[in-house]
Amino acid sequence: KNSLGNSEWLLPNPAEGAGPQAYFFQLFALDLPLTLMPAATRQELRKAIDGHVLSVALLSASYEHQDLDDEDWSEDGLD
Repeated sequence: KNSLGNSEWLLPNPAEGAGPQAYFFQLFALDLPLTLMPAATRQELRKAIDGHVLSVALLSASYEHQDLDDEDWSEDGLD
C-alpha cells in the first residue's frame, strides 16, 4: 500500500523547496507466485513470503521537486 493507503503506485511528489527526498524500494524474488489480494496488509505479505524468498534487491534514490512542462517529457530524451 502507498502512503495514502491505496494499492497503487504514486509518483514521487515532494513539496516545492523541500530539497532532495530519499526513496527506498525492496524487490523480492520468490519461489512461488503471490496470491494476495491488493488490500493485503504488510503482516499478511510477510507471512506469505516467509520461507519463499530466493533473493532481495534494494534500491535507494533521491528526487527533488522540479517544475516541468508537458513539453519536457518528450521521447527524444529517453535513450
